[in-house]
Amino acid sequence: MLRQWSVRKETGDDVLLAYSWSSHKAEVALKSNLGPSGYCYGRDLLTLPDHPLGQDHLECGHFEEIDRLGSNAHLKLLSDGVEGVSREQKEEFVKFLLSLEARRPDVLSRIRTSGVAGIKQQLDDDVEIKSELARFRADESPTQFYEKTVGSVENETVSTVVEYLTEDSIGLPAAMNSYWGIKKFSGSLKLVLSDRPLIRHGVSGAKNSFWALPLSPDKLLILSPSDHVFHSLISRSPGELVRKANISSVSNCDRYVFGTSWYDQRWLKKLFDQRGPHAQ
Repeated sequence: MLRQWSVRKETGDDVLLAYSWSSHKAEVALKSNLGPSGYCYGRDLLTLPDHPLGQDHLECGHFEEIDRLGSNAHLKLLSDGVEGVSREQKEEFVKFLLSLEARRPDVLSRIRTSGVAGIKQQLDDDVEIKSELARFRADESPTQFYEKTVGSVENETVSTVVEYLTEDSIGLPAAMNSYWGIKKFSGSLKLVLSDRPLIRHGVSGAKNSFWALPLSPDKLLILSPSDHVFHSLISRSPGELVRKANISSVSNCDRYVFGTSWYDQRWLKKLFDQRGPHAQ
């Protein structure tokens, strides 16, 4: 998806114009030395040490296929529009979008800390499990017994929760039962892309909810379960849609927003100012 925002430098290199907020300078910083593979990637975020299926099980065994199918569906949406995409391809694309959220560094960090701690606490507080261990005169806690006989609680928690967020969350059926449409823009109207690309409004499946996603600098995908909400969005003026989508992208970003013009830095400063200072 990031490749749609690549720009060619005078050297012939394809790079991304990555904008972020510099809190100590109170200005927008521009980074323009890396291509798409240089962003939205965290080393070891998905590593599962000692996992029976391999420490790279999530990245290679789960997300690799989701990324491949999602990328194919994305290109199909760009070339053929919503009408040219099958229901199966829509589902593959939605899973891809949900997986991007599940793989965010702060989401994975919360799963590995508070999520794992909560599961361990539930195990250790389970009266029935403790009673069974006492019957067999086991001197370990339920967590210790589980990890000795089954495997790492952390590995199991991370893989289970991340796969759930991608495959089984309420977002999947909600998106599949929504109206889909693509709004195309022309001229100087350009969308920016956040490192959290999916714009979500309201609770998934609720009547007033909608999703919006920049597919490219000139195409915005819109989904809503409500016929009224969908048509009110898709019929808005191009300028208003681009402005609101860009505001949401800046507001939602973890760190970077990607543009297509060296002049984006000027107006992005206003949006980052509205968002408030975020130290990087």
